[in-house]
Amino acid sequence: VGTILVLVLVRKNISEFRVTIDRKAIKSVVDTVAPFTVIAVIGSILANTDILMLGIWNTSADIGMYSAVQRFYQFIAVMPAMIITATLPLMSRLAINDSNKLKTTVEKILTIFMMLGIPIAFGGLVLAKEIILLTFGSGYLQAVPVLRIVLVMSLAAFPTLIFVNTMFVHNKQKSLVPINMIGAFVNVLLN
Repeated sequence: VGTILVLVLVRKNISEFRVTIDRKAIKSVVDTVAPFTVIAVIGSILANTDILMLGIWNTSADIGMYSAVQRFYQFIAVMPAMIITATLPLMSRLAINDSNKLKTTVEKILTIFMMLGIPIAFGGLVLAKEIILLTFGSGYLQAVPVLRIVLVMSLAAFPTLIFVNTMFVHNKQKSLVPINMIGAFVNVLLN
């Protein structure tokens, strides 16, 4: 209904609207977007490879334990993801106008991430059992070692977000494609 109302209100302008195809602009957009697309696909593969491989070699109970831990980690990772998303426009502007301020901003964000990651990692090591009992119940106690590993991993995962954004603002996203491909391959090997 809203779309129809908007079309009625702007119908005079629409009749004057002509579509022109600028092949150079389309190529430029595709060249820019392609690495992000590949990175997103690889990220999706990375996110699901563990569970797929668990399904091949283990029971559905094992998959449930791992999935519970992954859901908890996804909840924990919301804060760094919000910070990184909110700071990307600032970082983009600073990459163009003031590289010294960009460096300072990256250092501050990295400090925030470590202030989040260190308590999560070490708190997770100490309180993993209590976290599992509180969030999932005693039926998931076998997931405690996995939770410890995943929470310690946050020490590396959170700072990686800032380095990836730094690559983006310097238009170096193409160099992330082989890095992500290697990461996917190593993930399969380590599983």
